[in-house]
Amino acid sequence: MKHSILLAAFLFSIIAFTGFAQEYCEVTYTNDIEPITHVSFADLENATSPEVNGSPGHEYFLDMDASLDEEDTYPIILEGNTNGNYTNTFTVFIDWNENGNLDDAGEVYFAGSITNSSGIDDQQAITNITIPYGSSGMKRMRIIKQRTSSDNPVWPEDPCGTYQYGQTEDYILDITHNDPPPCAEYRYGELDNVVGDLQSKQIANDFEISSEGTGNVYVTQLETNILRNISTANIYFYTDNAGMPGNLFETIEGIAPESQTYIGTLYGMNFYKMVWEFPEPIFVGVEGEKIWFGMTATPESNNEPNYLEAFDNWPSPSVAYFSEDGGNTWQSDPNGLDGAFVIFAYCGEMDTEEISEFSFSYYPNPVTNHLKVQSESKVEQFEVYNSEGKKIFQSSSVKNNELNLNSLSAGIYLIRAKLENGRIETFKVIKK
Repeated sequence: MKHSILLAAFLFSIIAFTGFAQEYCEVTYTNDIEPITHVSFADLENATSPEVNGSPGHEYFLDMDASLDEEDTYPIILEGNTNGNYTNTFTVFIDWNENGNLDDAGEVYFAGSITNSSGIDDQQAITNITIPYGSSGMKRMRIIKQRTSSDNPVWPEDPCGTYQYGQTEDYILDITHNDPPPCAEYRYGELDNVVGDLQSKQIANDFEISSEGTGNVYVTQLETNILRNISTANIYFYTDNAGMPGNLFETIEGIAPESQTYIGTLYGMNFYKMVWEFPEPIFVGVEGEKIWFGMTATPESNNEPNYLEAFDNWPSPSVAYFSEDGGNTWQSDPNGLDGAFVIFAYCGEMDTEEISEFSFSYYPNPVTNHLKVQSESKVEQFEVYNSEGKKIFQSSSVKNNELNLNSLSAGIYLIRAKLENGRIETFKVIKK
């Protein structure tokens, strides 16, 4: 198979920003203006008055923008005044395609809820947003907050709607185009096929290291589209053995996706783009070599099987391989399908400590009691959020960069670690 990982093959046009030609609709409120009081998104920090009816129902902060990079994932953190013991929900709308509509596919993010908040009590709604590739330029972002039933919460779905209680704020996002790092291989399909059952089989796919004098290659990130949500995955790296997986040389067990972003449906089920960032760069070989990665997964709920997105027309003889005995024996996919995926890697003779994205790591994951962080900068504070984006607790007396999660029930939690150098790291953990 020939899939050379050449940077020049993946350059995209940058769309220059010439100003918003679109006229965006307005949101109205019929009763009290219960304000959004704090928005935090990348380098955007905007704290406003918590006074009920002290601000316009639809407030514009178009002179404030967030600077973001394509394909990076950022948490957006929202606070607000609920005006008593009420539940409020937040929705974020982003006009990625700049067509003046804010609710096209992939532009709506339900960002959690808060209850009985003064807007200045650190109660927060939070979700992660991944910036799409090819979205460089200036984009309009709208945040809508509304009062809802606490028993059956409803998120704002109409970016041009009329609501009873709440507030709306508009911002500008300044998206920067970044070429993929050297040795990045793009192999996404179009949601036409799936391959394998990640619970019952290990699925392996090959990729080829560039033969353009890149030297050593270190894989840092894997992306692939997968049917249904995944809790954790095991990822394996193999040498090549005459066009099929050979010797196992690296294993990453129980790693949770850094992000899971809904991208569409297939066979009536949801598909997600999943991103795994490895705790440390993995040395996979040198120029001209073929390498295989394998994957198994644990479903997030209901023991429903997960499947990889796959090609059915990739140039022969590119096919996925299956193993049902832990990688001891392999067989090719009988339908000739090959997995679609993205590999990010750094090329050349380098000290892996120079790759700043991986100076921060945490383990174990899944975790039973104590979560440990390895970082060049000391952790000053941990914040823990549940799967609905509600902050469960925070710890400001951190010893040895450890967090005690013994009191939490089993589930998925979002952790924010505030470091001594001012950096904030956000990541998911699985509590057993």
